[in-house]
Amino acid sequence: MAAPGCLKSLVGIVFLVLLGVFIGCDACVFSVDLGHESLKVSLVKPGRTPIAIVSNEFSKRKSPALVGFSPQGDLLLGEDANAVITRFPERIFNRVMATVGIKHDSALLAKTLEQHRLPYKVVPDPNGRETAAFEMADGSVLIAEEILAQILKYADRIAEAQANSVCKDAVLIIPGYWGINQRLALLDAARLADITVLALVSDHASAALQYGIDKEFTNATQNVIFYDMGADSVKASYAHFSTFKTKELGKTKHNGQLEVKDLRYLDGIGGATLDMVLVEHFIKEFKEKHGKDISNVPRAVAKLKKACKKTKEILSANNDAPVSVEGLHDDIDFRSSIKRNAFVKLAGDFFEKAAAPLKELVDANGGTNDTAVTVVELIGGGTRVPELQSYLEKVFKGAKRETPVLGRHMDGDESVALGAALHAANMSTSFRMRKFGFSDTAMFEMQLTTDVEPVMKAPKKGEEATEAATTTGENEDGTWTKTVLPAFKRLPSRRFLTFPNVTVDAINMLMHYGRKASSLPTGVDASLANTSAFGGTDIARFDVSSIQNLTASTDKYNVTSLPKVSVTLQFDTSGMFFVEKAEASFDTEYIAKVRVPIIRNETVNATDAADANATDDNATDTTAEDDDVVAADADNATDVNATTDDNATDANATKAKKAKKPKKPKPPPIEYETVEKLKTRRMTVQLDVSNLYYTYPSLSQKQFGEAYKRLKDIDKREAAKKRREAAKNTLETFILSARGKLADEEVELVSTEETREDVRAQLMDAEDWLYGDGDSVEADVYDAKQAELKNLTEPIMLRASELTARPEAMKKALAFVEETRTKLEKMPTLKPYLKPEEIKVATDELEAYEKYLADMDEKQNALKPTDELVLTSKMIYKRGQQLSKEMKLLNERKAPPPPPKPKADKKKKNATNVNATDANATEAEADSAESTESESEGGGEEKVEDGEPEAKEADGDAAADDADASSEKAGEKTTTHPGDELKRKRN
Repeated sequence: MAAPGCLKSLVGIVFLVLLGVFIGCDACVFSVDLGHESLKVSLVKPGRTPIAIVSNEFSKRKSPALVGFSPQGDLLLGEDANAVITRFPERIFNRVMATVGIKHDSALLAKTLEQHRLPYKVVPDPNGRETAAFEMADGSVLIAEEILAQILKYADRIAEAQANSVCKDAVLIIPGYWGINQRLALLDAARLADITVLALVSDHASAALQYGIDKEFTNATQNVIFYDMGADSVKASYAHFSTFKTKELGKTKHNGQLEVKDLRYLDGIGGATLDMVLVEHFIKEFKEKHGKDISNVPRAVAKLKKACKKTKEILSANNDAPVSVEGLHDDIDFRSSIKRNAFVKLAGDFFEKAAAPLKELVDANGGTNDTAVTVVELIGGGTRVPELQSYLEKVFKGAKRETPVLGRHMDGDESVALGAALHAANMSTSFRMRKFGFSDTAMFEMQLTTDVEPVMKAPKKGEEATEAATTTGENEDGTWTKTVLPAFKRLPSRRFLTFPNVTVDAINMLMHYGRKASSLPTGVDASLANTSAFGGTDIARFDVSSIQNLTASTDKYNVTSLPKVSVTLQFDTSGMFFVEKAEASFDTEYIAKVRVPIIRNETVNATDAADANATDDNATDTTAEDDDVVAADADNATDVNATTDDNATDANATKAKKAKKPKKPKPPPIEYETVEKLKTRRMTVQLDVSNLYYTYPSLSQKQFGEAYKRLKDIDKREAAKKRREAAKNTLETFILSARGKLADEEVELVSTEETREDVRAQLMDAEDWLYGDGDSVEADVYDAKQAELKNLTEPIMLRASELTARPEAMKKALAFVEETRTKLEKMPTLKPYLKPEEIKVATDELEAYEKYLADMDEKQNALKPTDELVLTSKMIYKRGQQLSKEMKLLNERKAPPPPPKPKADKKKKNATNVNATDANATEAEADSAESTESESEGGGEEKVEDGEPEAKEADGDAAADDADASSEKAGEKTTTHPGDELKRKRN
């Protein structure tokens, strides 16, 4: 059990409490659960449901992991590929995950192709990489990374469709037993798909995170086993859940954490194995009934696979299930049934093998009681088989337990994708979450072999993840091997290697899986150890070089020690490793110029110092005696003259204060000289990491560019195809709609029979062309054909629609005319400030519009219903827009503001008479005089101001014409008539 707080350094994961977005409201990340047969995508985006499983274009939460190409070369993905897999099984590629990162001729890949009767052809990569590639029907070749990239692009596309924004950051879920080779291949595929991989996370760790994220472990820890049966693998992982404490705002909080302790797995068996058990059974039955062997007929096998998958699902809940396939082979319909007992018998030792990883895990981790195993969580579609659950319960037979051992507290299909989405949210900087201690683990032991003996370097205080490697001893060939990453070590992790007293110029290093490891990644051949061959246990080779050439950068120093080389290895969250730092340190000597004090002759200095000390002592004693005398005299004087004036006492006190001690002489200044001195310095220099070579042949820059271009060419073809299909569908819809409208009563009224027959014939010709020669032309051709037919049918359809639209528009227009006339008649009364000529502009436009309606209506009524229109509802509305504009200008006109009131100056009151009797009388007279004077002055000014607006109003035009001239006079305001503004708006 991990001590509390031991996982504080782990990645903090959060449940999205309210996912505050720091970068932008459109931020989103997603996770992809890549399986052999299907894939699930989970999206993280701010909103009501921040984490959700993505539905594909058919509203399904699980999509087939299929990629294919139609006979016409069109790309088929997901449900589209699944729809035609029984017709073109050799053109549809499934189980792509089983083909990446391994050799094209590996026994594992050959077994997969044979076991599942896959008809497509796997060939070597044409670039000579020894990896797998797929041969198309036309002879072209696509490498496995390209096919996998298409699946990732499909996952990205449906995620973006649900998010309604661009999503390029993702966490990809991988089987925990994958090695470095498969991880490198997946990262290449993600780069081809333009996806930024935040991390690779194992499926069992994702499921554990989803289980524990919303649970409390404060009162008790839990040990949970996650048993997962997928399509082609079985995994059992052991996870420990506990808490650690943190301080937030002065309060102690308990946060959950998990640690994966162990994992056991079995590759090559799973739910699809049971499907193939049924397929093989019914192939034999078909041969017995009809005498024909369909085992090598891809279409028949593909049809039978689909039917048997449904049959297996029915058997999970029923004792028997039917199987029915129409036209299985040579137009022969096949119908049969099978009972559950017979199915279990056909499966043989499958269920015993499937339960073996769980038994191994339980035996290795403390037994079967409630303390050792809290619950066994079942995830994956294969765990729904009742017989499998019976075998899993047998593992705990006889155990003393208070709770059932098997549990389904999570969605078995979606929990892995949802857990990885939480990890993706934490890896992104766009979301705020609560803490949960989580880290993935390294499944396999990794070792480093060097040709120079390393020593253990203790980690620094507080650097729990930075640990020294463990030496396993000297090898027979004179090399040394260190375990740099133990199995089930938390990720990320850092390792220090130290090589003291190095005498060589380069240290050769080989990273490989444990030589004596109990398990190896899938696809790794233990017999290819220490060969640097692709598919063996070796991972990468690299050199730390230029060690003895350090003097090139330190020529001014004298190196006095052999260099000590330090190498830091980093294992990231995805399980990949890289050399973080390589450096050498050594001692050097150099001559430095320093300043030192000058030391004088010791005898002379001692005599001078003694004389100086004696003089100082005498001076001090004399001063002390004088001080005593002065103090005594002062006391006597005070006693005798106690009744005299105070001035005598003050004088004596002042004399006593003036007596001070003499200052000590300053020491002579120190003199310095510059001398040369030998010094030592510890220097550190960065070293080169060269010849880094992975045994897995990743895509070179050139190979990546070529593959990327092929994918982009496919994307362009698909974009053109979608545009072509959209244009074709639009044309087809137009033809069917137009042909149906030709039989409408309105169309018959406005067209002749001859015209309709001609149009109908041309529409029929266009339809025949569409399903014949025009079946696969470019989108521009469809657009041109639709424009041609539209020019033919549009006049007829317009006349038909105008039968009702034009009278309705005319009715509304005439009502508008009458309403406008009434408003204009009332305008002088409602808005007297408007000029008559302004109202006249609107009145003239009203009369012009009314005349236009009468004239055009007369012309239109004189025509036949089949003639071309001279007046349409659109023309009526458009012609009335000018009148509406004129009325709007008049309605928006506001009355001009009133002239400002004049300001009268008040005289100050002045009453300075001191006589109290006359003051009131004088003040009253002053107030009376001031009031009379103010009234007289105010009346005069008000008369003048009232007269000016009347004069301007009487001669408004003259005032408007002279406005510019008046504005030049100082102290006068320019008055602009409101009508000028109306003219400007109208213009």
